[in-house]
Amino acid sequence: MSCKTILASKVSASFRTQIKEDIKERNIRPKLVGFLANEDPAAIKYAEWTAKTCAETGVEFELRKSTKLELEEKITEANEDKSVNGIMVYYPVFGGKQDLYLQSCVSELKDVEGLCHKFVHNVYHNIRYMDETETMKCIIPCTPLACVKILEYIGVYNPVIPYGNRLYGRTIAVINRSEIVGRPLAAMLANDGAKVYSVDVTGIQIFTRGSGIKLSAHKVEDTDLTLEQVIPQCDVVITGVPTPHYKMPTSLLKEGVVAINFSSSKNFEEDVKTRASIFVPSVGKVTVAMLERNLLRLHDYQHDLTEKSKNMPREIITLQAGQCGNQIGSEFWKQICAEHGISKDGTLEEFATEGGDRKDVFFYQADDEHYIPRALLLDLEPRVINNIKASPFANLYNPENIFTSSDGGGAGNTWPNGYSQGERMCEDIMDMVDREADNSDSLEGFMLLHSIAGGTGSGLGSFLLERLNDRYPKKLIQTYSVFPNSEEVSDTVVQPYNSMLALKRLTNNADSVVVLDNAALSRIATDRLHIQQPTFEQTNQLVSTVMSASTTTLRYPGYMNNDLVGIVASLIPTPRCHFLTTAYTPFSSEQVEKAKSIRKTTVLDVMRRLLQPKNRMVSTVPSKRSCYISVLDIIQGEADPTDVHKSLLRIRERRLASFIPWGPASIQVALSKKSPYVQTPHRVSGLMLANHTSIASLFKRTCDQYDKLRKRNAFLEQYRKFSMFSDDLDEFDDSRNVVQDLIDEYEACETPDYVNYGRKDSPMDTIFLNANMVAENAVLIKQGAEARVFHLPTFLTQPEGCIAKERFKKSYRHPDLDQYLTSRRVAQEARSLYKCKKAGMDTPTVYFIDMASATIYMENITGETVKQRLLENQENEYKDVDTETMAKRIGVSLAKMHSLNVIHGDLTTSNLMLRKAGDSVVVIDFGLSFVSSLIEDKAVDLYVLERAFSSTHPKTEALFEKVLEHYLSVSSQAKLILSKLEDVRLRGRKRSMVG
Repeated sequence: MSCKTILASKVSASFRTQIKEDIKERNIRPKLVGFLANEDPAAIKYAEWTAKTCAETGVEFELRKSTKLELEEKITEANEDKSVNGIMVYYPVFGGKQDLYLQSCVSELKDVEGLCHKFVHNVYHNIRYMDETETMKCIIPCTPLACVKILEYIGVYNPVIPYGNRLYGRTIAVINRSEIVGRPLAAMLANDGAKVYSVDVTGIQIFTRGSGIKLSAHKVEDTDLTLEQVIPQCDVVITGVPTPHYKMPTSLLKEGVVAINFSSSKNFEEDVKTRASIFVPSVGKVTVAMLERNLLRLHDYQHDLTEKSKNMPREIITLQAGQCGNQIGSEFWKQICAEHGISKDGTLEEFATEGGDRKDVFFYQADDEHYIPRALLLDLEPRVINNIKASPFANLYNPENIFTSSDGGGAGNTWPNGYSQGERMCEDIMDMVDREADNSDSLEGFMLLHSIAGGTGSGLGSFLLERLNDRYPKKLIQTYSVFPNSEEVSDTVVQPYNSMLALKRLTNNADSVVVLDNAALSRIATDRLHIQQPTFEQTNQLVSTVMSASTTTLRYPGYMNNDLVGIVASLIPTPRCHFLTTAYTPFSSEQVEKAKSIRKTTVLDVMRRLLQPKNRMVSTVPSKRSCYISVLDIIQGEADPTDVHKSLLRIRERRLASFIPWGPASIQVALSKKSPYVQTPHRVSGLMLANHTSIASLFKRTCDQYDKLRKRNAFLEQYRKFSMFSDDLDEFDDSRNVVQDLIDEYEACETPDYVNYGRKDSPMDTIFLNANMVAENAVLIKQGAEARVFHLPTFLTQPEGCIAKERFKKSYRHPDLDQYLTSRRVAQEARSLYKCKKAGMDTPTVYFIDMASATIYMENITGETVKQRLLENQENEYKDVDTETMAKRIGVSLAKMHSLNVIHGDLTTSNLMLRKAGDSVVVIDFGLSFVSSLIEDKAVDLYVLERAFSSTHPKTEALFEKVLEHYLSVSSQAKLILSKLEDVRLRGRKRSMVG
């Protein structure tokens, strides 16, 4: 068949002409700066094309060459340079994780490549406009957009179908899943209605908007299909593998396929035209045209986007838990009230006329226009909150957002007491959270203030982290967590236990943790501020000053670091290492009572002092290898970019900061406005937010203290009386493992090969890594979204063989996160099976767990599922004696399971089996199980089973009532659970299931 070759120059011609005419007509000359920090031939060629095209269209282009280490700083300079309209970086620079970090360093106002976190977020969520009036189209990543424009040009998009669905009916393969091109391209094509096979070395995923394109944005599913099965289905094949060795076999291509190559290498074989109807050998010139189009759009949008970033509140809800959290919070609100000119009762002071601030981030206005903090004050004993109610600021807070325990007994300084009281009062607390969230126009996240040593701060704080993470999974959670003073004997003897349990939640459920410790706060107050015996109020003022400074760019916004997600993205390039240290200088008596610190301040002086370990608000013990992962200095006062640049050069020359070997070695700087209403004696002040590997020493110290107690099993009776610890101490062991993994990862960050940390090569053709366990005759019997289930006909001495459940890699997740989640879920499933078996339930016996391959070997249950039994008994309407006996056994088993606080998570009739001998009910597949004492979770478990009964088996209402009847006869909580089940039914809460 004949094949038409389409050149990128032909597709881009109309775009270049339009851009040239627009520039001439509007008499502008937008400036584009490109950064080249590598010797990659493809990047150099791309830079040459950019320069040539810009010269033709009238765009001013400047290529700035840089070393890798200087690149981040130079990007920051270009962000602040008002003459620069657009910035691009020629990737790869560092590769992998760190290039994603660099993408977030480019201001969204100048990101012509469309790769900053906000623009990529819009692509993945199918958001097509940047404003509510739909006048500003989103900035799209250039190369993916170039591929889309080529597909439009050659007629793959169907103009008859409504906009947004014009690829409906098309099947497309994208061979590349990089974060820069492959994944965004697959998302865009799927969002336009196509079925997309995203192919990478880790496997194949399917991107679609669901059956009949009903979803508003694409979803991703894993598949076991092979390249040989996928490619012959595809109308379009787009390749971008960055190596000359990869070739797409022509023999796999469908007759008449459209073949597009966006790699600098030739990914198709020479005879591709024998199968293809259209062949596009490269897309580079269209990419440059899209780059220029994005540049013009940003040039037009910059004023509106700047104003929007200044005026659009990104609200943050503050939760103050326990004595420490409420004392810190009280000082924080005093400080930011003063900075915004808000009086003690919430009214605006007469002198507060300056404007330019965003009060709405932390406050909202009542009907009488007085300001109310977006804050929840939570404690299990009333003393501190009563003090706040009796203070001059009593009328500032919303009384509906103040919560104390009805018995006022506190948490007894134990984590499970605080946690369990949180569970009991969950509805009251979460109603307050939901009300505040509903009162926000654009909620960005939550800020938790607490201590990890006592019962309320650690226990209730942990509960809040889990609930917020569950209820608001897309919102950021930042904590200000005060660690105990390890240098003094604590009044709380179980403090190490509390700290360990809280640290697990801070690791798993928070996005950013600002670490403070009492030892460092006391040292700074004594040594730096010359306060001989600092009070708690004075150390709390230190913390509130840090909180105020760290939020100043949110409250007095410019065009950089004006939202929490931007700050977090720049400081935390890898998800688990999100514990930040702080330093502040200089303090004044306006911030901390009786502080004595008077000297001349300059930008260099402030930045240098921020790097001194003695100014850090956390006590760590750096090793020779300890280094910074990232640093953000927020400078307030009389400072300009020239001073900052000179200071950065001086710091680098003197090597005052040591950085990770696998990423940029530079300090980020944000210049922030000072409050016009608070006068300080210093010209310049600064806050450092730093991600430093020495934080691991603090966690090690916590582990050492914990291990000493745990070795002696000391004071455990205070924990065993709570349901989470009544049967075993697995929660302690799991928390210890989580913290150890955290320590290990921070230490790995100090090595050059951290980018490969946590990746394990596992053979794709074998099921098990243990050589003695490999079974060639293993039979795949089930494939789910999370795991494969195999039957091994022969296994040790078991006559029925065994079942091997293998959790496979999720290539769409970050490798480190995937390994972490997989290990956690394997451990949780095995733990649930063990607990249930130990309590007398019939569950599969676990023979062996291989964490390396994420595989559990367990008993092979011979018999039929409850689903099969019900289908067999439809004719007699389930009224036989055997079926009623089965219902009784189901009810009793589930009651036992819930009494252990084990939630199954996928309780369907397919996951209940009947043994051949005796018809005992066996509960299987605990892959989604978790531990919870919440009545709500147990009710939802039953609701899922009820839906499985009714959706798959008609006329089973009476039978399910039998299940509940016997559930009620065994469980002491059954009445509460069944009452909650009625509420769940009314809400129609559902989970995905197959009966």
